[in-house]
Amino acid sequence: MTENYNQYPVNLQSSSNSEEGVDLIALKRTIFRNKNIVGYFILSGVIISITFALSQRRTWEGQFQIVLDSNKPKVSAISQLTKNATLANLITSGKSDDQKTEVEILRSPSILMDIYKFAKEQSKLKGVDVKDWRFVTWKDFLNISLQKNTSVLNIAYRSKEKDTILPILSKISDTYQEYSGKERFRKLDIGLEFLDTQINIYKEKSYESARKAEVYGSKNNLSLVIEEDQGDENIEGSLMLNVELSKIKALNAIESIKIHIGNLNKENSSVNDVLYIAQELESSRQMKNRNTISQIDDLDNQLTDLRVTFNDSDRLIRDKLKRRNYLLSLLKINLNGQLKTMMEQAVSNLKAAERAPGVISQYKQLLTERERDKRTLLRLENEYRAMTIDQARSLDPWKLITKPTLLDYPVAPQRKRIAAIGLLMGIIGGSIASVLKEKREGIIYEIKDIESLIDCRIIENFPFKNKQLWDERIDLLANGTLNNYSGSIALIPIGKIDNGQLTVLTSKLEKAMPARELVITKEVKKANGCDQQILITSIGDVTSQELSYMQRRILLQDSNVIGLILLSKDRLI
Repeated sequence: MTENYNQYPVNLQSSSNSEEGVDLIALKRTIFRNKNIVGYFILSGVIISITFALSQRRTWEGQFQIVLDSNKPKVSAISQLTKNATLANLITSGKSDDQKTEVEILRSPSILMDIYKFAKEQSKLKGVDVKDWRFVTWKDFLNISLQKNTSVLNIAYRSKEKDTILPILSKISDTYQEYSGKERFRKLDIGLEFLDTQINIYKEKSYESARKAEVYGSKNNLSLVIEEDQGDENIEGSLMLNVELSKIKALNAIESIKIHIGNLNKENSSVNDVLYIAQELESSRQMKNRNTISQIDDLDNQLTDLRVTFNDSDRLIRDKLKRRNYLLSLLKINLNGQLKTMMEQAVSNLKAAERAPGVISQYKQLLTERERDKRTLLRLENEYRAMTIDQARSLDPWKLITKPTLLDYPVAPQRKRIAAIGLLMGIIGGSIASVLKEKREGIIYEIKDIESLIDCRIIENFPFKNKQLWDERIDLLANGTLNNYSGSIALIPIGKIDNGQLTVLTSKLEKAMPARELVITKEVKKANGCDQQILITSIGDVTSQELSYMQRRILLQDSNVIGLILLSKDRLI
């Protein structure tokens, strides 16, 4: 019976397994219990936020876009000529930061002051008091920013005077286009002068580095046989010299010859091994064994035909096999001699490819310097031509992508957003007020709060709205937990429990345990006259003070409390 009883109490404390889940569910129930308070706060928040939003003057916005670099010199590749940031910036006028600098110039008072005065005059004509206007505060209404990863400049201006926006944006557009060509030719002249100087320098450097590499290579019998373009970062790694190629070929040949000699002279070498090695040498133009291989092939064909008629023990076949074995032995001797000669030649080639320590690395360094100077010179000359062509182009102002346009709808105040914030603040405020109200009243609505205030286990739960479970649970309680105890039982109600529910519970317990004496009393002292005590309380009908008081009385009276029976109004736990 104890096992069956435990099926129900398991759920009594399941909500305490996850504090986070209990808190969220408890908050939801708190809000539901105090829905009038929460509703009042929500309504107040929405009304206040809507009133505030409607009281604000509308702000309008106009926009246009302009391309910054339509007249920039085409020097994008110059920055790749060197890893020296100073040199790259000298040529491109700091191109990596140039657009950011340009934007800051366009935001500066030197460009915007006339526009500020124009905006001030326009607003004054509309009857706006402008005596407190300041350039710094006015600039906050003007947003100038680069579109990410582009040279497109976005300009947006906001004002409460709708009719002044387009004239001010047109003024900004005219001012920027006028500014756009002022420094173009100055930057081109600086770039061309710098490039011309660098070209002369690198012509001399390229000639000198090529001469040094040629002299050094001739002196040490070195030459470049392979060059793969792997970029400026790994020029030396892309160079293959004649001696390096010879060394690789010699090492590969020595390794291959060693393998052939080992396979040829091993004890269990087969006929196929010998023929394979012979064919390998034939394919490498070692023609000395062609006749022997041909004779062996002919004998193999004859033996195949003879074995159709004769056995291997017949003399004719034995003679053919004897001749074949002789030729194989002769072929093996010849192959050993050839491989030995090839080994000597490969070792000789390997020694011939050797150079004194540092010679090859020095030559590669000279080749690397030669190649870098050559590539740098080529790029400088290409950039010089590109800038010359760009200098000859006619001057065009910065290109407008979009003309100054006024948005159809105001950008502020965002009334829906303000109303949503009011709604959210109302929900939060109502929730906080509900929690504080219940904290002040001290009424217990959660099982975990009961468990934290009184030191006894909940032995059963009886939901008001599901009386069908009462008989089953009372039977399990009577024949399970209470069956382990003998004698009289005192039922101690805590809080303002509904008398009707308490009477029903008592009568069902008396019916389930007719032989047991049940006493209902709120006096702990009187309850101690019984052998055991059971506490009874109802969620929503008991305060924390009442539970704390009962806990102290139980401890003082040293009561023999079996547990707590819980009456729940609105949920099955």
